[in-house]
Amino acid sequence: MTRWTGVLLVLSLLALGADERPSLPVVVFPDEIAVDLHGPHARHDSTRCTFPAPVTLHDVQLKVVVRVPPAFVKRPFSAIQLWAKDAQGRWQNTSWVDGMLSPENPLFDAQTSTLTLSYQPTPMEISRQGWTQFGFQPEAGIREVGIKIGLPGAAAPDYALTGVVRVVSVTTAHRTQPAQEPAIITPVLRRDAGVPDATPRPLAPRDVKSGVSRYFVYGDLHRWSEVKNQVTRAFQAQQARGLSAFRLMGGLDIRRQAGGIRLGPPELSALTAYLEAARATDQRWHIMTLFDGAVSNDTLRDAMRAATARRTLLEACRPLIQQFGTATIHGEPVIFDLVNEIHNFGGVTERQRQQFVEDLIELFIHDAPGATLTLGVDDYNDLAYWLYLVPKYAHRPVRLIMTFHRYEAFDELPAVWELNVPDSAEVGITEADTRHAMGPQVTVAAAKGYRWLLFWQDREHPYDPATHRQVIDQADALASP
Repeated sequence: MTRWTGVLLVLSLLALGADERPSLPVVVFPDEIAVDLHGPHARHDSTRCTFPAPVTLHDVQLKVVVRVPPAFVKRPFSAIQLWAKDAQGRWQNTSWVDGMLSPENPLFDAQTSTLTLSYQPTPMEISRQGWTQFGFQPEAGIREVGIKIGLPGAAAPDYALTGVVRVVSVTTAHRTQPAQEPAIITPVLRRDAGVPDATPRPLAPRDVKSGVSRYFVYGDLHRWSEVKNQVTRAFQAQQARGLSAFRLMGGLDIRRQAGGIRLGPPELSALTAYLEAARATDQRWHIMTLFDGAVSNDTLRDAMRAATARRTLLEACRPLIQQFGTATIHGEPVIFDLVNEIHNFGGVTERQRQQFVEDLIELFIHDAPGATLTLGVDDYNDLAYWLYLVPKYAHRPVRLIMTFHRYEAFDELPAVWELNVPDSAEVGITEADTRHAMGPQVTVAAAKGYRWLLFWQDREHPYDPATHRQVIDQADALASP
């Protein structure tokens, strides 16, 4: 017989005095969750607790400890999330990165194979967490909470999770914390996306900055002797096919580097050599990612939470920014992607993320006036948190471009002129999925005005520059009158 794990939380207010808080609702999950998942986007999300009436959880932290089979602890693709639905059925997930089943995740105890998940519902202007549906209102009451186990779109078709996850404990506690400053949020679409108030400017496929986005060995610039030959070969392969756009993701690794961030002469020398290789092979449209939010990153989290840690990190960056902030490759500026997928780790508010980015932009303005910067967010909807930067820095010596990632099909992607950006804004897709047909993505991205289209490459996402060149030429031929 299956035993159920739960915590009793009473739904009514205790009439014992003005300072008494509401008691906590009952949250019940089964002890065992049978999982049988295969391939990208596979999900097990039927483990849920439904309340008879909406309950108050916006000031309550739910903590769930689960034990996973050893076979689940693979590369950091599989993950577990907590989620909630409000009284209107709108939903929110916790951070996917914080739920990764990987020894690299500090929330995962490799010795006991247990993962500690924490969740407190928040409005999206305070924290988007893993993902928040627009209009989610935790203060109006929560109807359901649940456990989601799944594989992301990055998983290979033969990637599988099969086994039993055990729920070790479920606990709840009231949280007392000061009021949080809300983030600045701007609507992503123009006033009426159906009747654009910007002039459509479709591009020809040949006019899109086309190429690849990848890393070689995570933390490439710290391990330059290991990767320099791979870098040169990759650049030469792109050059041979007339592809001149490249984005290095994961060049720097600052995880767990608080107080000893490794950005010194070896890394500066490596970046010099890296850019020399790019110049030699005409990788002229180049994006260099500084930090990565798509991995568990205590150093980055601490820098967003605390001013002292932020100053330490920014000071460590200063020599790199001074030397390379306005670097060019054959006249084209090296673009710095400040934080890859900045929303993909928890423990900070959205306004703290924004403040960190503003401080980093100010450092570029001070030490490298005229720099070109971006934020590679993982979905165009996340631009809502960053569009305010365009008017904020419109008259400052910095250039901002908007970039995001798209691992879904492109048919429902809005056109650039439907986005709430100036007509002159440069918008690009800097990670796309090679496992979808490349031809339609090339055609649609150009027709919808995106100036960059870079495909993501790793072991699960094969990329061939010859194929990329072929689909561009075919798309150009079809587009020609």
